[in-house]
Amino acid sequence: MAPEYERRASPAWLGPLPLHYGWVVVIVGVLVTLSSLGIARFAFGMILPSMAVGLQLSYSQMGAISTGNFIAYLVGALASGWLTTRLGARATIVASQAVIVLSLGAVALSSGFWVAAVAFTVTGLGSGVGKRRHAGAGVALVPPQCPGAGGRHRRHRQRIRDHDERCLDSACQSPFRR
Repeated sequence: MAPEYERRASPAWLGPLPLHYGWVVVIVGVLVTLSSLGIARFAFGMILPSMAVGLQLSYSQMGAISTGNFIAYLVGALASGWLTTRLGARATIVASQAVIVLSLGAVALSSGFWVAAVAFTVTGLGSGVGKRRHAGAGVALVPPQCPGAGGRHRRHRQRIRDHDERCLDSACQSPFRR
């Protein structure tokens, strides 16, 4: 008979998978990182010069767009724990990725400064929420009774949980708690 952690390897609605569900979480985590950081956050610097030419933006307007994006990223990162307690981790990550896709679509279709500024601000918000929420998903997936783990993974997960609580969840999100 298979150990319990192997029997519960994937959600029931997904059915049997040819690989462990942990690999699905890792692959999705890579894609979330690619979209939240690579596309929504760091590609901004690469598309800004051509966007400035196409929309005829001044340097101060480009700076305002950048500031809105980065402040929204900070707000999203701070609010992600609060959103996760309300929606759940999976729904929060999916919603943040949907926000990124829709807002980058709005950026592509923008015809002026204000549309681009609002769309990039919303992109920053989705990027902050998405990156912060998926960060510990892979470690949380490793069961403590995994063969050869010897309690090592359980201690590691507890350290990450303690670090999250100290850094963001308790310090920055206390204004959002009831």
